[in-house]
Amino acid sequence: AAYELAHPDKGLLRLGVGDVTGPLSLTVIEALRRAVSEQSRRETFHGYLPETGMAFFKAAVAAYYGGRNVSLSSDEIFVSSGAADDLGAVGNLFSADARVLVAEPAYPAYVDTSRMAGRKILHLQGTRENGFLPLPGDDLDADLVYLCSPNNPTGTAYTRSQLQQWVDWANEHQAVIVFDAAYESFVQDEDVPHSIYELDGAKECAVEICSLSKTAGFTGTRVGYTAVPRALV
Repeated sequence: AAYELAHPDKGLLRLGVGDVTGPLSLTVIEALRRAVSEQSRRETFHGYLPETGMAFFKAAVAAYYGGRNVSLSSDEIFVSSGAADDLGAVGNLFSADARVLVAEPAYPAYVDTSRMAGRKILHLQGTRENGFLPLPGDDLDADLVYLCSPNNPTGTAYTRSQLQQWVDWANEHQAVIVFDAAYESFVQDEDVPHSIYELDGAKECAVEICSLSKTAGFTGTRVGYTAVPRALV
């Protein structure tokens, strides 16, 4: 900040956490205004909302998945205060002894929250040689696996066959995949899944976490959702 102030003519390439560069769409602004207005009238005022999210929003998320030929019911969807929050909080569902595997490079929260919980962390490196998309092997031994596709920060994305390898490995090793799908709206390649649930067996081994900060430029408004299929044990 001091350099920027002293050199207003210099441009900086910021390599920190990204942010949106434009305002929310008018559709979103109008909906927010209506919601605030509801709170100002006795007949429409409401207090605490359902703890897992408003029914209309959960139904909309389920319909969104349906557009990808993924069948999820509203009671398998949990509205959150953003993907980053749930990516850390999801670990609280598991034992402190659970071993965590992080496919690197990775969003720092995977490691940070696991370290704060006192868990053993294993790192599987994405390199130029493997296209920054590390794949599982029989020598891997972990209970929780964090995967992000398309990846933050590399932008690389697993193909269907590559991600299927992770699903098959997780089911074989009784592991749970925490799938960060925050960037799924940027997928354009038909061979790259938007959701891990597009793959056979994924509902038995994966929790999927997503965010409106990327799909709708909602950064800062803290809205996201997590899918936990009933088939997951």
